[in-house]
Order: sequence, then C-alpha cells, then structure tokens
Amino acid sequence: MGKYKQIPINLIYVKDSDEKINIRKHPYYLCLKNKDQHVYQKFIKNTNRVQQRKKSGTWKGFLKLVTSIHREGYQYDKYDPLVIKEYGSRYIAKHGRHRTCILAYLYGVDGVFIAKKQSNEKYHIVGAKLSYANVHTHQRIR
Repeated sequence: MGKYKQIPINLIYVKDSDEKINIRKHPYYLCLKNKDQHVYQKFIKNTNRVQQRKKSGTWKGFLKLVTSIHREGYQYDKYDPLVIKEYGSRYIAKHGRHRTCILAYLYGVDGVFIAKKQSNEKYHIVGAKLSYANVHTHQRIR
C-alpha cells in the first residue's frame, strides 16, 4: 500500500479523561452501541470545557454529527483530519475522537481504517473498510 496503511479499528485507543482506553470501551462508542445518551452526557460533563463548547459537546450536536456521517459518509478534510499516532502495536486517536468513535460504530470495530502516513508514527484516516459481519443496523438514536 506504500504510504497507506490498514489500521484495525479494534486496535485503536481513545483518550478517556486522562487515560487511553480501547475504542470499544470509550463512552462515545458505547453511547451509540447501547443507544444511551446518559453515558455521553455523563462523560461530557466530566471532561474539560473545550469538549463541552464544541458543536458535538451536546447530545443533540453529537447525534447531528452521527447523522451527517451516516448519510454522507466520512469526508477526509486535510484541515481537520482524524489523526492516529502509532505507539508500538497500539494506535492512539489524537484528533477527531468523536468522529473516530462514530466511524467505529457505523463501520464495525472489526473493520479497518485506511490511513495515510504523515510522519514517522502519525497517520490521517482517509477511509474505512466495513466489517459486514458486525455492522449495526442503524436504528434511530434519540
């Protein structure tokens, strides 16, 4: 693949307050998987003010982002990329955690992200391959 790499979604870790946890255990992913807005709201309430001020800092704003990605697909934006950094056999979502977790939910955690190498250990997510066996049926989330 040259400058591109396939990164298994289930190997991605996402910051949760001050520690990094597997994407399958992150509140952004779990609230979608379990259709539970309280998981999201509790997490946002306990995070820093920067997260709270984002458009996706409210449940309504988060669902708007989910709906947009679900309808229009993931659009790579070089000015606001999803950034993954490689640390040995682990990959850490450094920028775009909301979108990274949404994609994990929509595409399935057994899918892969297509990543374009930017520097030594830094990648931008430019696409994804679905995990057909584990893709959720997309029911309305309230």
